[in-house]
Amino acid sequence: MSNIQNSMTGAIRKMNFFTNQYKSILKKLGKEDITEEEYEKEESNYHVMTCMKQGLNAARARGGVIDEGNLIYLFDMGINSAQAQAEIYAYLKMENDMMAEGKVPTHEMTMQWLEACAAKFSKDAEAFAERRGFKLYDEESLNTKLIDNKDKTNGKQDNKV
Repeated sequence: MSNIQNSMTGAIRKMNFFTNQYKSILKKLGKEDITEEEYEKEESNYHVMTCMKQGLNAARARGGVIDEGNLIYLFDMGINSAQAQAEIYAYLKMENDMMAEGKVPTHEMTMQWLEACAAKFSKDAEAFAERRGFKLYDEESLNTKLIDNKDKTNGKQDNKV
């Protein structure tokens, strides 16, 4: 019985943690909710940033060269790996130049660079998917379109917890 209670308490604690994190994100974004549509449209940016982050970290350990796994990831997203490699070389050079001048690169700089990469490359994934006959964003398959939204006149999810 105590195992069941501990499991339930742990699950409630995790749900509370995730709910609080979600509320914190909403507050930072200045929003009341995040729609499924917004989430889906942001996914391409997330993948570009994840791949470039992994590529950057792999390159740090490999003399500036992106590893094979991330080169494959780039290809699968329709991003030219030579261009991604050039972006990483340029970023690492900028960091090294800063450090040579006695300055300290920051995590915030890296985040801004990743966001710029997402802005530059996120359309490549969509174009590559369309070339193969896929749609990265399919409005008709959104959960909010598939379920009956009679009670939700604005079409938004009810994210109240």
